[in-house]
Amino acid sequence: MLILNSKQHGPSAQRKPQRFNLGGILKKNFAWKKSVNSLASTLDTVQLDYPSPAIAGIDAIPGSPPQRKSSGVLQAGLVFAGKSHGLVPSASSAFGDNYTTYPACLSDVLIPRSENAPMSSSESSADDTPFNTECISLLNSDLTSEMNMDNVFDSYFCCSKPASAESDVISFNEHSEEKITDYSILGYHPVKIGDEFTSDISRYRVLRKLGWGHFSTVWLCSSLISGQFVALKIVKLGKNYTEAALDEISILRLLQEDDKGYPVDDSPVVSLLDHFTIQGPNGTHIAMAFELMGENLLHLIFQNKSQKFAAASQKEPVSPYLLPVDTLRLIIFQLLQGTDYMHRHSVIHTDIKPENILITHKAEISGDIFPLKIPTKFQILPSQPLHQSTSAEEPIEIKVADLGNATFCNLHLSDHIQTRQYRAPEILLGHSWGALADVWSIGCLIFELLTGDYLFEPNLGASFTKDEDHLAQIIELLGVFPSMEYAQDCERYRKYFLDNNSLRHISKLKFWSLESVLEEKYKFDMADDNIKLLCDLLLKCLRYDLSERYDCGSLMAHPFFKKDAKFDQRECDELPNNNFNVPGFTCEEQAP
Repeated sequence: MLILNSKQHGPSAQRKPQRFNLGGILKKNFAWKKSVNSLASTLDTVQLDYPSPAIAGIDAIPGSPPQRKSSGVLQAGLVFAGKSHGLVPSASSAFGDNYTTYPACLSDVLIPRSENAPMSSSESSADDTPFNTECISLLNSDLTSEMNMDNVFDSYFCCSKPASAESDVISFNEHSEEKITDYSILGYHPVKIGDEFTSDISRYRVLRKLGWGHFSTVWLCSSLISGQFVALKIVKLGKNYTEAALDEISILRLLQEDDKGYPVDDSPVVSLLDHFTIQGPNGTHIAMAFELMGENLLHLIFQNKSQKFAAASQKEPVSPYLLPVDTLRLIIFQLLQGTDYMHRHSVIHTDIKPENILITHKAEISGDIFPLKIPTKFQILPSQPLHQSTSAEEPIEIKVADLGNATFCNLHLSDHIQTRQYRAPEILLGHSWGALADVWSIGCLIFELLTGDYLFEPNLGASFTKDEDHLAQIIELLGVFPSMEYAQDCERYRKYFLDNNSLRHISKLKFWSLESVLEEKYKFDMADDNIKLLCDLLLKCLRYDLSERYDCGSLMAHPFFKKDAKFDQRECDELPNNNFNVPGFTCEEQAP
């Protein structure tokens, strides 16, 4: 959402803001947000051979992110031997041909970026990236890959070309997967199909790659003890990653056990089944075995956008809804339910977004999930998440996942939270924050599930930062500036505002209400009761004042979730808001 491409004054400044353009259904090209870059490697060669049995150290190296604040929970029992961070000599002769040394320059390919695309965090000024230092899975939330609409969906859904008879290399889209340079010091653990990993309670065999992120790679595995299928998450090396993984384990255990330590049935959060360590060529990695889930909501969004794009190309009638209303209602309610469950257990997710909401996989695991060709040497493989039917006959079920950045209501592990598009104003402005930061993210996600586009998509300008553009977009949508009473508690208010009615570097704003956006841009019928109710629900999530922002439990009683609900303004206005019952809903405080 851009206010103006150049923030110029004059008549041209009165046109509609260039808002909500990312991923537009009928646009030929669009910027696709993904974590496609990670810790930069300065090595001439990437070492993927197993060196000696010694374990590499994980102490911070020059240029590494500052330490994540740690709760100190579950951090005993891991011993790391010190080792220099230089390039390890090749040991392929000692360990056979299972691992290969790659020149970094062959795969460290920079993805072209259009002239108007946002700058990466490494190219923008330090003033513009105050939140990119400690929150390790958010380091690349501002990076953009430019992809052509003709192949974006195939590449995202991992439709790789089969390997040729002459080659042992399985093809993959290098722009959609992790980079080979990230398998160097402090990087990923090199995993091959057929690898086996042993914990205290099981032994897991790797069957297929499910996905990856800045934090880890994820693999479909079978337990050789129980026969159960699991998703094995193998975390990157590095002190920040290890501490975050240990904090995630402690938080998941808290959410999965009752007061007496017994497992909780039907938890709305993805279940952790096992955790252990893996010794790799560069050090010891944390591994976590989760219950097997299907694809995430981002896949669902892309799938439905692809279908709408194809239908529009054939000049077929297209509904403005990205998802059927009943599916939308079910997903939002379960998302509120899962987040409320965490909040009632004094846990804040801090990174609610489509990638972190998983669809329950109900289908049987069949033989077609196994790769037709298994490479003999390590190589990057295409991600192949388990697709799940979302037909109306089988109601969709979701669970909240990826608590690598989660924190406690009474002990914030980091203040650098939330992916850019879902970041709340209290985080941008340095206000106290609490559980209701998740609710702002849910509001942004509701819009994305409704339209397929980001609600807020800030850009870096010549005279303003992404944070200031982000604040301008929020003000334009909500139609009001933060109150002076709210501003007095914001550390960075004067950095962006001259007074309570003007931004420091963006003088021209074009207010465009949510109702007008949906009607004028997305062609929704504003006489539709569902749209009216959704607007009210969404705006209850997007309030500056944390005492006025609704909590998830209160929103679950919203009339939108009633069968055949009709819009009644009085009923919406009188919806009770019990956010004060949520521990730490506005700030870091002792839970009752």
